[in-house]
Amino acid sequence: MPNRSDHHPSLVFFQIERERAIETRSETIRLHHHHHQYHLCHRPLLLIHLVFLKQLLRGCDDR
Repeated sequence: MPNRSDHHPSLVFFQIERERAIETRSETIRLHHHHHQYHLCHRPLLLIHLVFLKQLLRGCDDR
């Protein structure tokens, strides 16, 4: 019989955080597509924002 304490609480937290990050990513992509035509002049800013988000999500993966 497997030991219950093997399932560490931080693992559950990690899973929740991961799912939230994935949700955020898809939301950002949807917004990006929706506002694409309006943000052509703000392309560099948007690019920086997306790179920042990517870094944030990568940090989430590395935890």
